[in-house]
Amino acid sequence: MKNSVLISKVNKILSRLNDDNYNDSDIELFFVTLREMPSATKSIIEIGDFVAHSEQRKKGVINEIMLRNSLLANIVSGYDHQVVNKARNEYPQNFPTLIKLQLKMYSDAEIKANIGLPGGKIQRIRKKLNDRKSYICDGGICRLAEDIGTEEFLVIDFILSILNGSDGISFELLINEVVALLKREIPGADASIIEGKQKCIFCVLLCLLNNVQYPLLTGSVAETIIAANDSDGRVYIMGKYAVDGPKENVFIMSVVFSSEYKMVDVFRKDVTEVDIEQGNIEYCTKIGKIVRRDV
Repeated sequence: MKNSVLISKVNKILSRLNDDNYNDSDIELFFVTLREMPSATKSIIEIGDFVAHSEQRKKGVINEIMLRNSLLANIVSGYDHQVVNKARNEYPQNFPTLIKLQLKMYSDAEIKANIGLPGGKIQRIRKKLNDRKSYICDGGICRLAEDIGTEEFLVIDFILSILNGSDGISFELLINEVVALLKREIPGADASIIEGKQKCIFCVLLCLLNNVQYPLLTGSVAETIIAANDSDGRVYIMGKYAVDGPKENVFIMSVVFSSEYKMVDVFRKDVTEVDIEQGNIEYCTKIGKIVRRDV
């Protein structure tokens, strides 16, 4: 799509937002259009793909977060934990995928600060650990190639040391990226309109991200759910996935979409947990909050 067409679409949506003459579809179209901009960030593209094409979900950032944490949870406390035997060089069959996803979590500087290797050497190790030739998978067991040495193991041990869900998409950072994108791509666009409509944008995205299932590489299915922080009431989209182990119905959850908004800020009082679980919710522009769909 030509950039002039993209700019025209965005300007029309900004005008509708400014006049309070918008609906959920305008928010959806806004992100679908922004993702096509030349300098769109990873988070903007992910949200745009999500609302545009459901088949893109298995390829995006949110799916990576959920897959990574699912694999790591299983290697820590599931059946995969029983497979791990460093002395025999035996690991679960999805070990290469887990390593690849965990490496994305950390910059060279972070790895250097924790294990002391020089940056150039870390880049070499990163390239080697991302190479499928470094792994030999057979019969449900993965073994590391002979040229994986002590320094590579230092990096592996570090990146597997934390069940880290901190790379979920932050709504506040997303909005900052949107504002920066508008200023960069559309000179003269009034980016303050987006800043003034942050709450409604968040509410619409919250509804879109709730109750979505993601098929994972392991054959299991993860899902997204709306949840609140017990300590401060802040609302999140969490990824929920099962741990495949001896105990049934064991689930791990990690944050995939976060904000500073609290449940009381975005939900009308009569919305119940059952409504949220069943997806019986929608954003009401007149009230400025998420309400039950049948109200």
